[in-house]
Amino acid sequence: MGSDTTWTQCKPCPSCYPQQDPLFEPSKSTTSSNPPCSASKCTYSIDYADGSYSDGYYVRDLLTLTLEYKFQNFIFGCGQNNSHDFGTAAGILGLGQGGTTFISQIASEFSQIFCYCIPSRECSNGYLLFGGEALTYCQTDSYTPIISDKNNPSVHFVNLVGIAFGKQKFSFSSQSQQSTLPRTIIDSGTTITRLPPPVYSAVRAEFVKYMLNYPVAHNLLKLLDTCYDLQGQKNVSMPKMVLQFEKTKLSLDPSAVVWRESDAQVCLAFAPNWRRPDLVIIGSV
Repeated sequence: MGSDTTWTQCKPCPSCYPQQDPLFEPSKSTTSSNPPCSASKCTYSIDYADGSYSDGYYVRDLLTLTLEYKFQNFIFGCGQNNSHDFGTAAGILGLGQGGTTFISQIASEFSQIFCYCIPSRECSNGYLLFGGEALTYCQTDSYTPIISDKNNPSVHFVNLVGIAFGKQKFSFSSQSQQSTLPRTIIDSGTTITRLPPPVYSAVRAEFVKYMLNYPVAHNLLKLLDTCYDLQGQKNVSMPKMVLQFEKTKLSLDPSAVVWRESDAQVCLAFAPNWRRPDLVIIGSV
């Protein structure tokens, strides 16, 4: 939900990553056309807060959600140069609040109402609902306010005020060097959660203490710098983590605390946000 532009990788593609589904090929779509735009505005270049990126051009085509809901002249991006940070997904669904986002372009049917339910654990599925279905099936007693920012009007912000991890509690106000709380976005396009460096250091130190009796493993890429070898270990439990938002709290499943590449490489699934120290990005893990 940290993006305005919906894009998918398109064929031919000079620099694309491997994806699960076939690449979209505009030239073979009978309903595809060029959107009305000047030459300078027919291309896009996006740098996301986690360092990932996509460059490409805009196209227009028929969007089919179901047999009942079809949208003519849907404008989206054809990614031509994309970083390898999106797993095997074909692209990004832009759920921001801008005038050209996915939500805005389907507003005629769904009134810009949507609900994104994140899976509670690794073995379960989440879902994305729009309009009346979102209002019917996404009711809850736990809420946190959506915060607007005039400098980033298209982004959905929330207030994350603290983290309880293991036996420690970390307040963002005491850890932050800013006079205000760092901004927080929930971004399904980001895999690994990013924390302000001081908060990450405190969380990492607690994780290291908790894992003291296990052998250290090599780091997984540059992003995950705290890993352990759990081969042959039985009944290994991860420390409990609770995210404290304004007016509510969320207990994370243990699978959301670590990234398990294999039993020989189990890593803390968080990273410091050096690019934007004032921003928390809650990723899809």
